Amino acid sequence: MVKAVFFDIDDTLYSYTEAHKPALKAMKEYAARELGVSEDAYDDYVRQAQAVVKRRVGRDCSTLHNRLIRFQCMLEILGRPIFPHAEAMGKLYWDTLIDHMQEEEGAGELLKTLKERGYYVGIGTNMTAGVQFRKLTKLGFGPWIDGMVTSEEAGVQKPDPKLFLLCAEKAGVSPEECVFVGDSLKKDVLGACAAGMKAILYRKEPAGGPAKEESCQVVSALGDCLKVLEKM
Repeated sequence: MVKAVFFDIDDTLYSYTEAHKPALKAMKEYAARELGVSEDAYDDYVRQAQAVVKRRVGRDCSTLHNRLIRFQCMLEILGRPIFPHAEAMGKLYWDTLIDHMQEEEGAGELLKTLKERGYYVGIGTNMTAGVQFRKLTKLGFGPWIDGMVTSEEAGVQKPDPKLFLLCAEKAGVSPEECVFVGDSLKKDVLGACAAGMKAILYRKEPAGGPAKEESCQVVSALGDCLKVLEKM
């Protein structure tokens, strides 16, 4: 019996892909205006900075998502002052992205319905906690969420089973009583299944009802998760 349902955030409850576009535009404009860096060069410097972060961290962890550290490294590569630019760039990126977020169709209604039906509703996400809390607050999903696990808190990233097991622990149920919903087959579905959970893959495709792929159910509309859960 399913007692808890957990969700990924980015590209599941809202479209990170779409919200990132205006945020990236704002960053390139800032870089051109304040740092004299062209749009094409900006992309290359960001890649260099991310490579530096990966080398220093030495493992797959939430630090890789920390835009403030990424921009700090970029400024160091450029030989530009980190004050005030690093903090200003980090704030500009997330403020712009969060301002442009739009919930995925049916996301809020799904969370509300699950809560009303007595499910534990949780979040399992690869990100730093502060930014993810801001996103959920902006989307208005807070009242329907019982618990949250970020990779920053877990010390590992999906698909590491440890993150999923922490989700179940917080819900006070066994992994077998949990379902995880996310857009990544590798990170969300296979990770959840490795921890003993059931999984639903959210893949936006032409409507046609729930399908099946490997060891999970596939939905193209979040509202279809209810149909899948009823059969589990």
